[in-house]
Amino acid sequence: MTSTGEQSLSPSALAGLIRLRAMLERAYREAKGSSESSRQIALVTLDGACEYAIRYSAHYRGLALKPQAGFHEGIREVQKLRGWRSTGPAGLRGVIELHGARNQVQHMGLLPDRELMSNWVMDTEAFIQELVKVAFNVQLGDVMLAEAIRDVELRSLLNEAERALNAEDTTKAFLITDQAFLQARGRWREQRGQACRQTQDLALAAPFAFLLHRAILLTISKCRCSRRTRAVTPSC
Repeated sequence: MTSTGEQSLSPSALAGLIRLRAMLERAYREAKGSSESSRQIALVTLDGACEYAIRYSAHYRGLALKPQAGFHEGIREVQKLRGWRSTGPAGLRGVIELHGARNQVQHMGLLPDRELMSNWVMDTEAFIQELVKVAFNVQLGDVMLAEAIRDVELRSLLNEAERALNAEDTTKAFLITDQAFLQARGRWREQRGQACRQTQDLALAAPFAFLLHRAILLTISKCRCSRRTRAVTPSC
């Protein structure tokens, strides 16, 4: 269900929050991996998501955060926003530890223990969720790409596609997204007549790309899990 705060967000604000969601989802997938490279990607992506959330929130709320401001200065700025719990931002300690670990990974190649990564994933999620609520007055998990689309019918289709994707029904998500895109392209061409070009089609496709990207990654992940299950299951 769409919250009141979410409905008031501009398409550009929604797009920024969708980008943040995509960064977090990529980090979560990598954090579940067993290889050192997956852990390194997860660490860097989680830290990047925190920095992006801090700067994007500060910009949205008009805070005086200079382009050259560092990570810790950014945290101090967003803590000036009203709405934080009395004990301070959730997960803040873990987020600060994560940032320090990211510097060690990048400059010295030192990877943290897997247990620490699990804790940092939870802390990062808690911190970003609360920051988004404080800065944008929405729950990040409720932000849907479709809300950036004005057409009621197309917005309804993409909302349905994302709900299917959240339920891991990738087939349904693919079909509905494809249907919505074809409808959008038809209306786009009707509005622009014969002057429509391929590059315009590509621009139109951008709002649909996030859903399709998520569906593809989920499908790949499910296939890998299925192969691993078959590999370890003894034959009858």
